[in-house]
Amino acid sequence: MMFGGFSHRSERDEIIIAVATLTVAFFIAYARFGPVFRNPAAALILLIQSFLAVVGGFLFHELAHREVGRRFGGYTRFQMWPFGIFLALITSLAGFIFALPGAVTISGIYDRQSIGKVAAAGPGANLVFGLACLIIGALSAGIPVVGTTFIYLAQFSFYLGAFNMIPLGPLDGGKVMAWDFGRFVLLFAALLLLAVISYTVF
Repeated sequence: MMFGGFSHRSERDEIIIAVATLTVAFFIAYARFGPVFRNPAAALILLIQSFLAVVGGFLFHELAHREVGRRFGGYTRFQMWPFGIFLALITSLAGFIFALPGAVTISGIYDRQSIGKVAAAGPGANLVFGLACLIIGALSAGIPVVGTTFIYLAQFSFYLGAFNMIPLGPLDGGKVMAWDFGRFVLLFAALLLLAVISYTVF
């Protein structure tokens, strides 16, 4: 089984709240760029796309941290940040999202290599998921909605992974760079390059 069970019910509930809130935030932010609210079908499609983007980009990222951390013997748990959820909803009204609904907290892991690998797991998951979506999107470009949905999922996943590789503050990049500078450059460059390709070519 790829991901272990939840530590307790509140963790599951916090994940559900974070995913639901972030989905709504993305829906609100992107709905500002078109007459979505006057077209129920378009609104439903955008809501589904937002949900898939959050699950594939955000949730898979956090669960990858969680699983790899557990494999190294650490205690990991997703923790919701109520203020981050509030901030995501408020900023979405302005057409952009400051998304900090929560993150996986890790304890019991102290060596630099293990910390770096746990940190790299999140952006690594974004890279794999985004690349899969990019390929499917390119192959299904002639199918209405399907092709654009997968490209959108790829764009969001690459963007989120690249953002988290910035070596600043609590983001993943600093921990990966402290572990192995070469792997840091390779992962960061791959995410940036694929983000540029997904936004400019498709």
